[in-house]
Amino acid sequence: MANRQRRSGAGIGICVFFLLGSLCIGMAGANVSLETYHDGIQVSEVEKGHEFLVRVYVSNTNDLYGSAFDLIYNPQVLRILDSTPHVERIQPKITEGDVLNEGGTVETLLLSALEDGQAGKVSVGVSRKGPIDGVDVGDSHSLLLTVHFQAVEPSAEATNITFALHGLRDSTISAIHVDTWQGAGVTVLDLIIRKLDLNDDEVIDLKDLILAMQVQTRQPLAEPVHELAEFSGDGIIGMAEAVGIMQVLGELRSPPQ
Repeated sequence: MANRQRRSGAGIGICVFFLLGSLCIGMAGANVSLETYHDGIQVSEVEKGHEFLVRVYVSNTNDLYGSAFDLIYNPQVLRILDSTPHVERIQPKITEGDVLNEGGTVETLLLSALEDGQAGKVSVGVSRKGPIDGVDVGDSHSLLLTVHFQAVEPSAEATNITFALHGLRDSTISAIHVDTWQGAGVTVLDLIIRKLDLNDDEVIDLKDLILAMQVQTRQPLAEPVHELAEFSGDGIIGMAEAVGIMQVLGELRSPPQ
């Protein structure tokens, strides 16, 4: 990925231009794709209640100045996370990759919103700012941005996340032709509660012991506790869970199923 020589006619308001939806056909070459990740690993399945990432990658294009697109998803199965939960209107939680801002060295503009404030379609626009060059992106997938989701209901089959009203633009505000806009699918599984895994991170460790002691002593919790992970059968997180976790950590018992 490298800077090109500055081209004339680069518009400061290109991101606004994108969001107006005026897209045309340019020359061939680029690819844009979605991939789903959980805990840093690419996945096709996510447990109910867990957060996961939808990463937008771009490759094979020159003079990339910005992009705009809609992402369509099933709001009965997936929920887009809110970056400002204390504010009434949902602001989708989206983080920019390092393509357009060149690792944080170039100023960019990132805008996003749920269409009509309703779940199911999020509109995104990201652009460099000012009369500067675009960037060249090679064959390897480069991260354009990440959308943060949560799985809310189990699905019998993969639920799709797809592009709509999409486009890339170069520094002259001309459209860049994209060969493929590839969506992604993820299957939501029933939440699996593992005994003694109080924070449901799929491992029994010191964090779980701390949570058990915080519950027992009525101290503020370091993170949410899954009460169904209790071990003794009395329905209460307490000393029995703390002892069980210490036994697992000391290899005196195997992690219970």
